[in-house]
Amino acid sequence: MGSTSPSYSCFKSGSQHQEHGSIHLLFMNTADRLNPTRNHRQKAAGNGFTLIELLVVIAIIAILAGMLLPALSRAKQEGKRAVCLGNLRQLSFMWTMYSDDNNDAIVNGLNSINAEGERPWVGLARIEQPVEQQLKLLSEGALFSYSQTVDIYRCPVAKPKEMRTYGTVHAMNGVPVFGNQLRLRKVSQIKSPVEQIVFIDDYMDNWDASWTINYREPSWWNPLPFRHSRGTTIGMADGHAATFRWTDPRSIAFANLSWAQAESGQVPKSQPGNADIHRLTKAAWGDLGYEPK
Repeated sequence: MGSTSPSYSCFKSGSQHQEHGSIHLLFMNTADRLNPTRNHRQKAAGNGFTLIELLVVIAIIAILAGMLLPALSRAKQEGKRAVCLGNLRQLSFMWTMYSDDNNDAIVNGLNSINAEGERPWVGLARIEQPVEQQLKLLSEGALFSYSQTVDIYRCPVAKPKEMRTYGTVHAMNGVPVFGNQLRLRKVSQIKSPVEQIVFIDDYMDNWDASWTINYREPSWWNPLPFRHSRGTTIGMADGHAATFRWTDPRSIAFANLSWAQAESGQVPKSQPGNADIHRLTKAAWGDLGYEPK
C-alpha cells in the first residue's frame, strides 16, 4: 500500500515528457513568428541556389554564349554561301541544256537582243525597277523555261530589292570588248570547261547582266561584290560551282566597296602583280593578254 504503483509512475513520467515537448514546440513556433525570415532562409539554403551560385551559373552561360554565337554566325553564312553555289550550279546546268537544244550555241550573254538577233539569257531587269517588274523581266529570259523559278537568279545575301545578282562573263557570247576572237559562240570552242567561267556573283548595278575584267593588263574592269568567305562565287562551263578566295589585300579592298564607290576610283582598278586578277582574268577569258609580273 505504501509503494508507488509502476503504471502510475510510467504514466506520470510520460506526461511530463509530453508536457516538455509541447512547451518546446510552443517555443519554436513562437520563435518562428517573432522571426518570419528565419524559416525561409533555412528552406532556401536547403532547396535552392545562393546568390553567388546563381551569379556563377550566369557567368558560365555568358561565356558559353560568347563562344557559340560566332560559330553559329559562321555556320549561317556558310549556309548562305552553299545556297549561292547551288544557284550557280543550277544556272550552269540550264546554260548547258540551252546549248544542247540549240546546236551547241551559247545563249546570248546580255540582257537585250544582240547583233545576231538572239534572245537574251535574262530580260532587262534593273535594280531601280519595282520588284514585280524585275521578276517578270527575268522570267522572259531564254533560260527561264529550264527552271521555272526566279529564286535562283540572286544570291541569298543580296539587297532586298536586288532580284538578280548573277551575271555571265563577256567571253560567253557577250560583248566583244577585247576583240571578237575572245567572244565564244559555241560550247565546243571552250578549251577547258572546268577552268572557264560562265556565271559570276555580280552587282545588279551592272545593268547589262554581263561581267568583265581587263584582258590586256592586270586591272579590274567591272566592280566585284564581296559576299562570301573573302572571295566571290562562280559557275563554270562544265557545270560545277566554286569560290574564288582572294589573297591580295588590294582585291579585298576593291571588293569591299559598293558599286558606286568602286566606279568612282576609291581603290585603283589597276593593280600590277595581283595574282587574284591574273587568275580571274584567265578564268573569264580563257587566257591572259599580258605577261604577269
